[in-house]
Amino acid sequence: MKKLEGIWSIELYGAFGWETDGVLVMENGRVFGGGTNHYSKGVYSDSDGKLMMTVHLDYFGKPRTLFGERERQFTVEFTGEREQETITGTMSRPDKPRFPLEFQLIKRAELPSHCYRVEPSKEDERSETHGTGTMKPPVGTPLPRAAPPSPPLAGADPGSWSDNESLRMTAPITK
Repeated sequence: MKKLEGIWSIELYGAFGWETDGVLVMENGRVFGGGTNHYSKGVYSDSDGKLMMTVHLDYFGKPRTLFGERERQFTVEFTGEREQETITGTMSRPDKPRFPLEFQLIKRAELPSHCYRVEPSKEDERSETHGTGTMKPPVGTPLPRAAPPSPPLAGADPGSWSDNESLRMTAPITK
């Protein structure tokens, strides 16, 4: 059986059929996720294709009616069975177990084996906005060759770019 680590979409069965409710990232027994109006965090375990997951939901937008109520924060327990890249089961609140809902998780992607980190450039240390940085791979990872942006910026000479400059982020980070 494959590991659960990955990026999963979550769908709930409601009055209009299956509705996508967000995305969950599962890694090493921890789960994080969210949707357009909420985020979630919790823990999971898997034993012989059976999923047990406890997640705390926190709505930062208009709360969705779940379990007959509209609350901003609550905990949900999931139990389900895995078949290939889909997990189906029921979810309920520990304080209101009489109202279970059906859910399904669909695996959308594997997690990357490593991630890039952004380090500030010397210009950023003098800048008030700290708007750019240089992406650096983890230590010991070969640096991928990046293509210059297409089309080139007006007046820019792509032949003068170094590898690090072609990896620079250009979007400012606002406070």
